[in-house]
Amino acid sequence: MLFRMAFEESAARGLMASNNAWNGTPMSIHPVLNDVINEQWDANVISSDGGAVANLVKLHKPSPRP
Repeated sequence: MLFRMAFEESAARGLMASNNAWNGTPMSIHPVLNDVINEQWDANVISSDGGAVANLVKLHKPSPRP
């Protein structure tokens, strides 16, 4: 709740996703981010650092490699 208040009161437009996974889905691609951040909080940017992108391939492997 406090994070949401700070987000909204500062008129933030985006955030960076965490590097962990929730229920086996990496947060950098988790649908809850779109549902909450974009739909409910009216943000328009969700970014990720290079480590999270590398983790998708090396650790999480959410889809088969080509």
